[in-house]
Amino acid sequence: MPKNLVTSEGKSLNSKGILVGSNKALEWLLPWWWERYSACNTLPVAFADFGLSKSARSFCEERGQLISLDEVSKMSFRSGNQQWAASYGANYQAAREGWFRKPLALVKSPFITTLWCDLDCEILKSIEPIFSLDKEDSYIAIARELSDGDSPYPIYNGGVILYRRETMLIQAFAEHALCKASEYWGDDRLLSHLIDTMKSRVEVLSPLCNWRINQGVPVDAFIIHWVGEWGKKYIRTYGGLKSQIEKKS
Repeated sequence: MPKNLVTSEGKSLNSKGILVGSNKALEWLLPWWWERYSACNTLPVAFADFGLSKSARSFCEERGQLISLDEVSKMSFRSGNQQWAASYGANYQAAREGWFRKPLALVKSPFITTLWCDLDCEILKSIEPIFSLDKEDSYIAIARELSDGDSPYPIYNGGVILYRRETMLIQAFAEHALCKASEYWGDDRLLSHLIDTMKSRVEVLSPLCNWRINQGVPVDAFIIHWVGEWGKKYIRTYGGLKSQIEKKS
């Protein structure tokens, strides 16, 4: 892996913070995500640039640190597997461009301990308690998928990941994204395979830290993850569920 992918541009690392990433296709979510996050959180945020517009970069720079991925900006992570594309929908190839840039952003986090959040994660309350799961040495905490499908090993959902930047698993995730992305349906499948083959120690996050709406609507969730095309449409149409949950609690 290119050496500069595992650096933090020579800057001293903060102890903990939040990392998100976006490209032009999903940058409309940035103001929504920030409003939800900043309403109840003050930890520093880093924004990974997966191909943002100039205005979106300015938005990020005004609120946190912007992380460049220029060294892979011309790479394509599209797949020729037509069956995979058919199972996801019309935006599958475009989605892969963001999915497989995620691991390359993880290794460039400016934080010792990072909470990665997909941009379609609706943060409902302070997420400080999630950081209490952090432990010494190599560490990663991640939620299980609701179903493993036909996989011979457990599948994890990478929408929310608590990790230490130098964890070997995270380094391997970035390396494999660069050279083996075409072998996997998505980044979650790649990460899950690495967890299995590397026998990595993984803490399973509570579903309340990465809640999928088909599990119901809990009033005590930290984060609702609006996965898939339907989830993005719901955010665009209704703005999520925070206001409704607050009325019920």
